[in-house]
Amino acid sequence: MRLLKIGSLNIPKNRWLDALEVFDKIYVLCYLNEKEIIDDNIIYLKFGSGGKPKKIVNFFLLRMIKFFNTRNEGLLKVFIFFLRIFNLNIFKRIQSIDFDCVHSSYNDFDDSGLLTLLSYPYIKNKSITRAYKETRPKCNIIEKLNFEIANRVVFNRNENKLYFFKKYEKIDWNKKNIITGLDEDFRSEKIISNIVYDGKLSFLDKFPHVVVLSGRVMSDDHNERSGTRLNYIPLIRNFLKKGFILHLHTQKMIPDSNGINQYEKLKTQHPNSFFIEDPLDFENFPIDSYRILSRYDFGILHNIKENESVSEFDKINIPHRFYEYQNAEVLPIVRKGSTLVMEKIFNEYHCGYVYENIEELKKIDIKEFNFMKRTFKEYIEILYS
Repeated sequence: MRLLKIGSLNIPKNRWLDALEVFDKIYVLCYLNEKEIIDDNIIYLKFGSGGKPKKIVNFFLLRMIKFFNTRNEGLLKVFIFFLRIFNLNIFKRIQSIDFDCVHSSYNDFDDSGLLTLLSYPYIKNKSITRAYKETRPKCNIIEKLNFEIANRVVFNRNENKLYFFKKYEKIDWNKKNIITGLDEDFRSEKIISNIVYDGKLSFLDKFPHVVVLSGRVMSDDHNERSGTRLNYIPLIRNFLKKGFILHLHTQKMIPDSNGINQYEKLKTQHPNSFFIEDPLDFENFPIDSYRILSRYDFGILHNIKENESVSEFDKINIPHRFYEYQNAEVLPIVRKGSTLVMEKIFNEYHCGYVYENIEELKKIDIKEFNFMKRTFKEYIEILYS
């Protein structure tokens, strides 16, 4: 069996190697900047190649598509048509490939939805699965059109499903094969089965150790879209005051509006209890990354401040880091009342802790909790075996 995967494989890409136990070949339609997995059975079809004149035209058409995506469905379809015609070579290649089914996934921000619409005339006779995870509250016509053309739609939770049913209530969802309870963020079975766990640091020094795992962190709230959620300084200070040891693993620390890196400043103020660690790389060095992560007791899952308004979608979102914590046997923690779905998951599976007061965590015995280690192999087998 052969699969056409539309959209980025997303980090960590190594989980897609699990899919080769179900598929003989996987064709990946993606953008030029996609980093490739080196495997003879994963074949990349890259959109956007060509000389400077073609790239200029593509840039213009993509700008128009982005503009009309929130404004006018008719004009959006016109510019999608022109973009398809202007890049006909890649879609003719798709037409010539022998594949059995189409898997389009999974975010609003990776443009997999646009690639799916561009490809539609050449894939409409195949079964199309649209696996969805993240969105934004604003109008998104490309998102809506993808739901309309999909034969099957995958949501990670029932709450996620109901959110989209409400957002696009005019879609006849009864005509779709709806699957819930599967998340494309499940990690590689091979990697999970080979994790080597280090002993907990708390066993040595008798202090609870908390990890902040984030792609980037900000030193203040000056970023209108993300600053509040990515500014961990107040949260870290609260934990330090209560006698916890904090470890930060991040790819990037962004200074405040005055150019000051508040994390470095905090490290200077608390040299024995706040540590800026090396970034973890679950893509290229997953075993080492999980081994290091496993040393900590608790993992910060969400950074939602008290009395802060939370978007409807944030209440039902499952963060990527949840799976890293589960695989490393680090107990994820959330403040009570901050996230609807994660609190439900913690209660259903006893795989995390909802706290009202930070001091509660000092009484927790992590060995009494379960850790959900669901694999990407399971995800693919349920969908396609």
